[in-house]
Amino acid sequence: MGDTFFWSIIKIKVKFGMATRWTTPTYSKNRVKTAGKKIRRDEATAEDWDVLDNHRRAHARTLNTHQIRLRRVLPRIDFSVAQRLKRRPTIIDKLRREPKMQLSTMHDIAGCRVIFNNLGELVAYRNEMLKKPTKHIHMNRGNDHFNYITNPKSSGYRGIHEVYKTRTGRTDAKSWDDLLIEVQLRTKAQHAWATAVETIDLLNGERAKFGEADAQLERLFVLASEIISRAHEKHYSSLPNLKNAILLEEFSDLDGRMGIIKRLDEAVEQNPQFTKKRTTILIFHFGKGEKLEIITFKDISEALPHYEQLEEKYRDKADVVLVRGEKVEDIRRSFQNYFSDAKDFVKLINRGKSLLADGRFKFDA
Repeated sequence: MGDTFFWSIIKIKVKFGMATRWTTPTYSKNRVKTAGKKIRRDEATAEDWDVLDNHRRAHARTLNTHQIRLRRVLPRIDFSVAQRLKRRPTIIDKLRREPKMQLSTMHDIAGCRVIFNNLGELVAYRNEMLKKPTKHIHMNRGNDHFNYITNPKSSGYRGIHEVYKTRTGRTDAKSWDDLLIEVQLRTKAQHAWATAVETIDLLNGERAKFGEADAQLERLFVLASEIISRAHEKHYSSLPNLKNAILLEEFSDLDGRMGIIKRLDEAVEQNPQFTKKRTTILIFHFGKGEKLEIITFKDISEALPHYEQLEEKYRDKADVVLVRGEKVEDIRRSFQNYFSDAKDFVKLINRGKSLLADGRFKFDA
């Protein structure tokens, strides 16, 4: 009887522990969709904002479910996994930028980022991930629409995105079924480029990430992607017909006028002290003498109320993002832009220019 009683108590704790730790999705898909439409039209009521916050909070459990799965895919190779909940201002911005986007089907509110040393390891990992049985529904299986390595974005962005619809497989967790998550697969070189774009956005207040920056800045990053892709991954990016000589000449001309490489190289790297807790809120303060502040928590559920308060507190004064990684290095690597760390990008560009200018390096359009 003692053992039976003991395990009964454990089951009760697990059952109610889950209910208190994770936010349960409260609203129907139609109500979430309606809230998104009203937010887009600037007609949102207090309840509509509550719907958005509940919908985003509920994705914390989804993040936890998938990051565990991703770490187990191919443990024999070296990769880092980090996760984040999409920032509230970014969700709102996306609804307004993309008129057909629905809050209920926005697939990147929860996001996991997996970064690899090279393209070969990324491909091996992806093949294994697609082969392994999973209860979750792979939304873009057999569709290379989100393969931005085979089909780079016109901005120069490269990487592969996989979208999953969650299936918990548990009767006591059915409320979380159907929540979506985006898994980003990138090499270090691809991530260095994306980090540089985001770092410039933070430092200069530009909008290069969303293609709304100055046309010359946008063009410079397209050229930079081509240099890195050709020199370091033997791949074309979004300018496959551009000869190496013309590519290098145009990049050098633009950077000579804009000084972007120098700006990134001289950015003061942020090195705040981390604790051993792996859930972190990063607060990047705008203005002269940009500063990164961090607050750490034992888990995402503990961090969420603080996250929402900080977003409200800082609004346009700082970027606030909730992230998690198994190691401090995973957080630093995956979110280098918040640390003003674009050194990898600068090294890749300088080395890439040298390689493409060398007549012995046979890779050209």
